[in-house]
Amino acid sequence: DIRIYKGTAKYTSNFTVPNRNDFTVKNIFTSNDAYYQPLLTFQDSTFKDNSRNNHTITAVNSAAMITATDSPPTGISYALQSDGSANKYITVPNEGFDLSGNFTIEFWMNRSGGDTDWRALVSPNANEGGFFGFTQTTKIGFGRSGVAWDGTSGADKIDADEWHHCVYVRLGTTLSAYVDGTREIHSTGNAHDYSITGDFVAIGGGENNMVATAQWSNFRVTSDAKYDPSL
Repeated sequence: DIRIYKGTAKYTSNFTVPNRNDFTVKNIFTSNDAYYQPLLTFQDSTFKDNSRNNHTITAVNSAAMITATDSPPTGISYALQSDGSANKYITVPNEGFDLSGNFTIEFWMNRSGGDTDWRALVSPNANEGGFFGFTQTTKIGFGRSGVAWDGTSGADKIDADEWHHCVYVRLGTTLSAYVDGTREIHSTGNAHDYSITGDFVAIGGGENNMVATAQWSNFRVTSDAKYDPSL
């Protein structure tokens, strides 16, 4: 079990040695994962929450899983197709989605169009918690519904028709966002509660019809900081 990681410090202080293979390069969680706290994960050809929560996933306006296109990364064969023109996305019940403390939101995505402000993980209705996604089409960002964007990248990072790995991670009061392994936002002193207070969490869009036309895969949310946001 020798592993070498580029650009990520897996340990930054004393830690308890895990008693199992608790992480892989793809960070895929299972129902037996006792070390991390997955809230949601899906990465196969069906709408299924592969975390131990087993949330029911609902397709809105016939959103569907498709065969991933545009040379997806190794290990990704299928993707959720969200559609901004037809307002297609998916929802899961918000039960257990505690984003008030440490958390990681991680996914692969391939954008092909959509609204100017479109979002990856949001509450379906305004003023009901945090949102994590993108602004001005290609800039990564995050904020609070009905309040403000709390952080956005200064440069365009999400090219169309290409797969990108995106991460939002908070440890303590430090919240950072990464695209393809490069930190684009670094917010310190961030103690905002991003928990979704509505009945559902939407993936691919939802709030005020801000839906991306994009493919999504290996979408995971955990209540742990899986990366060190200070790096």
